[in-house]
Amino acid sequence: MSERRICVLVVAAGVVSAASAQSASISVVHNDPDGIVAPGEVVRITATLDWTNFLLLSKIEGDLLASPNLGSASNNAFAHQGAYLNPPVSIDPGSPDGGSIVDVVIDSGNVGWLFGPPIPAPWGSNQIHFLEYDWTAPTTLGVVEFNWTGAAASPDPVFFTAAGYVTLPTTYTGASLTVIPAPASAALLAPLAIATVRRRER
Repeated sequence: MSERRICVLVVAAGVVSAASAQSASISVVHNDPDGIVAPGEVVRITATLDWTNFLLLSKIEGDLLASPNLGSASNNAFAHQGAYLNPPVSIDPGSPDGGSIVDVVIDSGNVGWLFGPPIPAPWGSNQIHFLEYDWTAPTTLGVVEFNWTGAAASPDPVFFTAAGYVTLPTTYTGASLTVIPAPASAALLAPLAIATVRRRER
């Protein structure tokens, strides 16, 4: 066996060993300061994938689900600013479905980058903000939870190493918003206040 082949096998084995000790996490957050909203209020929802070193993101696919599926989703987009988005990268930020975004596919197409030119951001940078969208609160009151759910064919993010594709133990953290009645506006309260004053004057 040549020295070059032995070297490649050693590198590959090292990457597999490193990958076995790695982990990933997907977190969903929102930009509302207190997590309490009124019907019609718009909140920005963002999903972020973090992972440890020595791996390149290959693909993440699934749904960001609102539970119960209330409200309305809009303006869904790939959230990471300044990312390399030219081919072979393929981005599908999914489709709105009630208050959820479904069928998201983020594919870096990064096979071969491991031994090629410098890896463009953010595919090897250990963090990617892969989805964001606007959620409009419904008239139905109560708690709505937001969680990422991986696709059935690929439930966890897929990474690429010198030895091929791997998945990592992945933790998932969701977010929630509580919908409460909208406060009565001054315009609505004014007639009631005037009627009360008139009754007192009689």
